[in-house]
Amino acid sequence: MMKAAVCGVAVLVLGIVIVAEAKVFDRCEFAAELQRLGARDDMLADWVCLAEKQSNYTTSASMVTVWTGTHGIFGISDAFWCDRSASIRRRIRNYNAPNICKVSCEDLVDDDIADDFACANKIFNAHGFHAWNPWAVKCWQFDVAVYLDDCIEDKLIKPLTFTDDEDDDLPPGGVN
Repeated sequence: MMKAAVCGVAVLVLGIVIVAEAKVFDRCEFAAELQRLGARDDMLADWVCLAEKQSNYTTSASMVTVWTGTHGIFGISDAFWCDRSASIRRRIRNYNAPNICKVSCEDLVDDDIADDFACANKIFNAHGFHAWNPWAVKCWQFDVAVYLDDCIEDKLIKPLTFTDDEDDDLPPGGVN
């Protein structure tokens, strides 16, 4: 009984620390941050929709099971994209994910979303937005432009400019 109470207190304290470190963006603030990080205007609304559906704009969001998990504001999977902690790898023998983004999963749940966005762009360049089920179910084929309308009207983000696809020499990903 005493061990259970101590574990409960430890989990409660750990949970408080995680919440204290979390940043929750509002929608327009998040869109402005993505613009600052170089998100392409023609994809900005999709990124904003994805983050809302995946994490509700919370940097510390994670869903972890024994076998796999998603981490950060974009819900990046540790099956391929980031490196889970050594303690997790010890629990799951011979588990060695490729870590394509060359980032620790723990780094994806802090307030700095630059590494999250860089990794999300690698995922996008490899698989498009369909790599994220929440985007495929709740953003694709919906008018995601509404996510930015009031941000533009209130001048909370820079005006959007769109390029002609034929003249577009930008990479297919979401960064200029």
